[in-house]
Amino acid sequence: MYLSYPRLQRLHSGCPSAAPADTRPSGGPAPRSPRLTTPLPVQSGALVIDRLQRTAVIGGRQLDLTYVEFELLAHLASRPRQVHTRHQLISAVWGRPPVGDARTIDVHIARLRRKFGPEHRAALTTVRNVGYTYDPSRAAP
Repeated sequence: MYLSYPRLQRLHSGCPSAAPADTRPSGGPAPRSPRLTTPLPVQSGALVIDRLQRTAVIGGRQLDLTYVEFELLAHLASRPRQVHTRHQLISAVWGRPPVGDARTIDVHIARLRRKFGPEHRAALTTVRNVGYTYDPSRAAP
């Protein structure tokens, strides 16, 4: 554990705010870890994503997705109509800040659009010079 100099000073002075978070008295129940809860299926338009089974179904057809494609789609579909930058998507999918070329997201989006088929590919929208959004209302009826 990394301790900054001011925190070390508080620790040696006996200041109660320097105690680790798990030893402080709590005013209520401990917060639950989001990974311990059972994820509910995400349904957005014709798309249904089941994180527990790691399946994605669009228009009644199951998609054969890679790990990155699934995570990218699940992230976009859980926040429909919200614009995500390439850097935000990399951080969300890979769990680290972007290093190098963020255009790899473009390749994964293109693959997702191909797998969606012509009737649903318009739901993955490019926002020029910004990033991408998932908008289920843009898919063909």
